[in-house]
Amino acid sequence: MLTLNDTTKYTLKQVVVNYQETGIISYFLGMLPWHYESRVKTLNSFALKAETGRYKKVSELEDFFGACLVVENSSSIAYAIKLIESKFKVAYKRPKQQNYTHKDPDSFVFDDLRLYLMIPKNPDQRPKGIEEVIFELQLKTFLQHAWSIATHQLIYKGDNLSWASNRIAFQVKAMLEHAELSIMESDKLTENYLVNKTNKIFTVHKQLVSFFKERWKEEQLPNDLIRLASNVRELMKVTEINLQELKDICRESRFIGKKPLLNISPQVAITLAIIECKDGVIERLRKKSRNIFLPNEGISLLSEDNRREVESICLKPE
Repeated sequence: MLTLNDTTKYTLKQVVVNYQETGIISYFLGMLPWHYESRVKTLNSFALKAETGRYKKVSELEDFFGACLVVENSSSIAYAIKLIESKFKVAYKRPKQQNYTHKDPDSFVFDDLRLYLMIPKNPDQRPKGIEEVIFELQLKTFLQHAWSIATHQLIYKGDNLSWASNRIAFQVKAMLEHAELSIMESDKLTENYLVNKTNKIFTVHKQLVSFFKERWKEEQLPNDLIRLASNVRELMKVTEINLQELKDICRESRFIGKKPLLNISPQVAITLAIIECKDGVIERLRKKSRNIFLPNEGISLLSEDNRREVESICLKPE
């Protein structure tokens, strides 16, 4: 049986300190929207694993320092591995092959990808003393990570061994694996007749996005065209105009026309065009207790009469 003497404890503590100096944390924290976390095994947890008798040397316990990198979904795994391999030396991984598993089809036990890494030697730098020490990096999706956190106490910890708790935990894992598959293969699944549908709102949004791209150059448009389409559709609803009317208004408007103004956003330009070309729109908004947002530089482009009217329904800074 392995035991932990004072020398071993000190050595392990130094390894952890050295790991913090390698820049592992700062490296992965830059991979937004990914998530990174790490932990050092507690002495009790370390001793329990050593006492299993599966290891000949204490140094063989590769998860004394363990890290976890969480990516959006399974489609990002390959890219994450490529980045990891560019920074660290991969000693081995589990499972060994992506297309081979020890699990039966009706089994949903933990089998997330674990990479066992080493800090590569750098001939241009002074050795840190940990270049041959292996540590574990679990590579998960957010769904896999959520399951691990939510069910950890049910499966791995405590003294209350429960078949029912394990059953529940792995039922959830089966459902999440199905969700993961659906997300990863969504492009293919959307072609299936069961879900390949639309409705009025999505049809209008799609038409609006096409209209924006026709009227404005790419650099003039916001990154989130879906949000812009949603805002414009809501404006169309409260001002009681349809898509064809909107297109006609924009085509004739001095704010848009063939060459939209560069100093105002598409949302502001459309709002100004509707106010200027649609009779009674301000009164209609006032009766519905609806406010609009227009920056001062947008309001200043309106006629004096329209300016006074608009100021009564504009959102004002607090």
